[in-house]
Amino acid sequence: MSSISLIQSLEPQEAYVPNPRQMSDAPYAFHSNEYSFPTTDGVEPHSSSSDSAPSHSGSVPRQSHSRPQKSSHSSSRHRKSDRDKERDSRGSSSSSRLLSRIASRDERDTKHANAILMVTTERLDNERRRADKAEQRAIDALHRLRTANEATALARAETARANETLGLYKLQLEHAQREIHRAQDIVNQLERERAEAEAEAARARTTARKLKEERLVELAREEGRKEGYKEGYSRGKNMGYFEAKASSRREEKARSTPTVSPSQSRAPEPVDTRTRSSQSWTPRADPSPRTYGVAPPPVLR
Repeated sequence: MSSISLIQSLEPQEAYVPNPRQMSDAPYAFHSNEYSFPTTDGVEPHSSSSDSAPSHSGSVPRQSHSRPQKSSHSSSRHRKSDRDKERDSRGSSSSSRLLSRIASRDERDTKHANAILMVTTERLDNERRRADKAEQRAIDALHRLRTANEATALARAETARANETLGLYKLQLEHAQREIHRAQDIVNQLERERAEAEAEAARARTTARKLKEERLVELAREEGRKEGYKEGYSRGKNMGYFEAKASSRREEKARSTPTVSPSQSRAPEPVDTRTRSSQSWTPRADPSPRTYGVAPPPVLR
C-alpha cells in the first residue's frame, strides 16, 4: 500500500454530533466500529516508479559519452541518496499526520460520547419528570374517582328522597285536581243561573220600558187634550168679543146716518178695515203652542 493511498484513507471526517430529538425518537446505539481506523502495521513506504523523484533528464542535459566512467557512478550514487532522503522525509511527515489524525479522531469520539451522555441524562430526567407527572395524574384520578363515587351515592340518595317527595306531591295534585273539578262544576252551575237571571232581568226591563212609554204617551195625549180645550176656549171667546163689538158699531152707524133718496147720489161708504178683518178672520190651529204659554209634550226615549 502506497503512502498516498494511506493519507487519502486518513482524510479528516466531519464529527458526528447526534440530534437530541432524533436521540429521543430512536434507541441509543453507539458502535465503536463506526469510526474505523486503517491498520498501520506492516505499512512500509516502498518506492515505485510514481513515488520516485522526478527525473532530471528534462532539466539536466545529457552528458556526452566522452566523459569518464567515474563521474557517471558518482552521479548515480548522489541521485540514490537524494531519493532515500526524500523517502525518509515523506515517511516521517505521513506518520506525524497519522498521529494528528488519530488524536483528532479520539477527540471527536470523546465529544460524541459526551454528547450522547448529555442527551441520555436529559432524556432520563425528562422520563423521570414524566413518570412523576403520570403518578401525580394517577393519584388525582383516583381522588376524582373516589369523589365521583361519593357524589354518585349521594345523588342516588337524593334521587330516592326526591322520588318519595314526588309521589306525595302527585297524590296532593290529584286531590287538588278533584277539588278543582268540583269547584268548576259549581262555578258552571252559578254561571248558568246568572245567565238565566240576567235574561229574566232583561225581559223585565223591556216590559217596564214599554209600560213606561205607554204611560208617557197616555199622559201626553191627556195633556194635549187639555191644552187644546183651553186654547179653543180662549180663541172662541176672543172671536165672540170682536164679532159683538163689530155688530154694535154697525148698528150705531146705521142709526146715526140720515135717510137719502135714491135719486141723490150717494158717496161710497168708508170701509172699516177692522170690521172686515174681523169678519174675514177664521180660527185655525196654531202650530206653535208656545205662544200661549203651553209647553210641548215630552219626548219619549
